[in-house]
Order: sequence, then C-alpha cells, then structure tokens
Amino acid sequence: MKFLYYDLGYIGSNRKVEVNIDKTANVILVDANNFSKYKRGHSFQYIGGNMQPGSCTLVTNMSAHWYVVVDLGGRSGEVHASCRILD
Repeated sequence: MKFLYYDLGYIGSNRKVEVNIDKTANVILVDANNFSKYKRGHSFQYIGGNMQPGSCTLVTNMSAHWYVVVDLGGRSGEVHASCRILD
C-alpha cells in the first residue's frame, strides 16, 4: 500500500489541520495507535475521508501524537499534498 504521511507530533485537542491535495484522495487524521493499525492493514478509527482536490480542514478531537495520511484508496497514480497546523 502506497501512501503519504505527515508526522504532526503531539498536539492538543480542537487543533485545526489544513491539508491541500491535487486530486481526489483519502485524507485522514489519526493518532499514533491508529496510524500503527492503518500501516498493518487493520481496522482503525480516523477523522476525515475521501476528499476532492483542494483544501480541507480536519480538527483533532483529543490531545495526542497525530498523523495525516493521504492515499488514493487503491487507485493508480500519484497524489501530491501539503499539510500545516493552523493557529
């Protein structure tokens, strides 16, 4: 499975994360435990989902070590993305 990820580090609850993508892709925000499950192909919990090209904002629901993951959901090709924590 091919995917992009951004390690956001430990951030607090209710923090906004802006993600920009250049094509339709799955954009998910996961804590460290769920990122580990994602990489192993196990069931996991996340914030986000399938997003259209452009900008989207995801919000953390607890203080934790967070990751943003971007993948094409099994479709071929490449996706380019950028990510930042908003003030």
